Amino acid sequence: EDSDFYKHKGISLRGIVRAQWENFKNIILQLKKEAKPHGGSTITQQLAINTFLTREISLNRKLKDILLALQIERSFTKDEILEMYLNEIYFGHGAYGVQSAAQMYFSKNVQDLNLAECALLAGIPRGPSYYSPILNQEVSLKRRNIILNRMFKLGYISKEDMEKAKQSPIELDYSNKRDKLTAPYFSTFILSQLLEEYGANVIYKGGLKIYTTLDLEMQYFAEKALQESGHEGAIIAIEPQTGYIKAMVGGKDFGESKFNRATQAYRQPGSAFKPFIYLTALDNGFTPSNIIEDSPVTFENGWSPENYEKEFSGPVTLREAFEHSINVVGVKLLEQVGIKKVINYSHKAGIKSELRPDLSLALGTSEISPLEIASAYATIANLGVRVDPLSIIRIEDYSGKIIKDNIPQKKKAFKEETCYVLINMMEEVIKRGTGWNAKIGRPAAGKTGTTDDFVDAWFIGFTPELVTA
Repeated sequence: EDSDFYKHKGISLRGIVRAQWENFKNIILQLKKEAKPHGGSTITQQLAINTFLTREISLNRKLKDILLALQIERSFTKDEILEMYLNEIYFGHGAYGVQSAAQMYFSKNVQDLNLAECALLAGIPRGPSYYSPILNQEVSLKRRNIILNRMFKLGYISKEDMEKAKQSPIELDYSNKRDKLTAPYFSTFILSQLLEEYGANVIYKGGLKIYTTLDLEMQYFAEKALQESGHEGAIIAIEPQTGYIKAMVGGKDFGESKFNRATQAYRQPGSAFKPFIYLTALDNGFTPSNIIEDSPVTFENGWSPENYEKEFSGPVTLREAFEHSINVVGVKLLEQVGIKKVINYSHKAGIKSELRPDLSLALGTSEISPLEIASAYATIANLGVRVDPLSIIRIEDYSGKIIKDNIPQKKKAFKEETCYVLINMMEEVIKRGTGWNAKIGRPAAGKTGTTDDFVDAWFIGFTPELVTA
């Protein structure tokens, strides 16, 4: 991105002005509320930061990197600076330097890379986790093509070379000893958070001690359960009183797929969404003994919801409808309670994804992640007290000083008595309803969920001590 590298003396006034203008638009005018501050740093300044400084955002740090950049420019040639930068920069997954990255992603020496592979690597340092071709191949591909466009615009490659490289698929020959981790999906999940907050230098070279919420025994049994199921999927377990993530399995084989289905897979939950409709109803005057007719209905838009068995049961109580996951009753209840109100209750419980504001919401047609729905069920299990999920308890620096201490943040979301009634209904789902296979010999509550043709199959269950999706 530092296209004037061979022209400037270590700092780029144009780059600083451009960065401050972007900061003004994004932060002051709030055109992009979640955008991070831009610094306008040159390659020389980034070398100074990576080698001598921290990622602290402050005027004092900025002045230091400017002074160091000017000194570096006086002491080394441009080619030497670029070589040092390429040997120092972080490319994700523990790889520092372009040679390490070439070996890790392609099992090649850097001089043997083709144009498409070079452009792919060039795009990673801006956001090593986000642009990782291992974790986000589609995003990485788009970033690679932006780099190729930029190289053509600056005259480094011909249009023919650009088009040819853009047509090349991403072909990785990935090899990384760091992947042989305990709980690899959980480890990479917290690593991406840490890199975002502290930067690669501090994380890999700072001697930090990171205390996590993971329970290794639970993790072992979660991994074993998914392996023995014979299916691809995810498991996540949360302690409702603290929000601590006790186990996380993002797939059957981390070596084959780094995609974390526990946090990154947004799928339709089917009937596993229904507790939030019933929660809203119970909190607004309905009782488990209220009766709704399970009978054919066609709405104004022509939609006629169906039950799984393609049959109707006539008048049923809400308790019976919930136990047996009767779709038509769920849709009718949603209509009576109000779609907006149910969406509001769902978000209060802990679901963060956007939910479709229509009656198909009762059938769980809005995609959410296992982490989200486990967190929202945890609010119910915790009798209406919401605690956001936590994966890191505290972080200490090399001297033992605590630099981060995560204390669970609790917020009252729903009335205790409402949650108690809903939990009782969810216990019946396991005792004699659709979740009877989940009987564990002790009181437990939960809900099943499937989508058409069993493309997705869910079960979210809990005891007072643990929620698992």
